[in-house]
Formats: sequence, structure tokens, C-alpha cells
Amino acid sequence: MGRYKKLCETKENHQDAALITRYYKVNFQQAFDVVEEILRRDPMAKIISKSPEHGEISADIGNGSSFLVCTVITIKPYTTAVDFVLSTEKLSILGTYPLLKRKVVSLYESLGERLPLLK
Repeated sequence: MGRYKKLCETKENHQDAALITRYYKVNFQQAFDVVEEILRRDPMAKIISKSPEHGEISADIGNGSSFLVCTVITIKPYTTAVDFVLSTEKLSILGTYPLLKRKVVSLYESLGERLPLLK
């Protein structure tokens, strides 16, 4: 059943360790700017909207086949959480969830290369 899900999201208490919320030792603006830059440099992503006051960036992924919402929240000074929700209406015989999860994990990997992760 799981591989046919059309939604992949991260959260603090996710059962899949790869999809647990990541916390970075930066302020809100630094995290928000890096997420935006990663999405701008991704040839498969097109930023649709940015809302710094709500801590959200929305983007179409893969020529509009998937929709991403990234949420950036400062918990306390220099402790900023980043979460993703990636959804699709695309159908696949093999299931879309593994592809969605792979994209979310790759976004976290890109963030990890640019921001110091809190342990």
C-alpha cells in the first residue's frame, strides 16, 4: 500500500528515519535563503510562491507533475526546522511514493551540504 501513496511528508515523529524533521544551527533567514537557492538551481523545480512571514516556499517539481511545500520554522535562536510535503496526482504502476521520498531525501542532502545540522 505504501508505495502507491501520492504524498510524502516529513515530520518530527515520522516512522521512517529518513523523513524525520531536520534541525539546523542557523537562523530563519539563512535556512529560508538556502532552501530557495536549492530550488532555484534545480532544473526540475519552479518556485510558485514564497511567504517568508509564514515560512513557506511552494514549487512545482518535474514539469508540474508534483507539488512541493517547504516549511521553515525557527524554534529558538539558531535552531531552525525544515519540513517538506511533496505530493503528486501522477499514476505509476510501480508506485509514486518511492520517487517522492527520493526527492525529499535529496533535498535534505542538499541542505545538509550547506547548513550545519543539529544533532
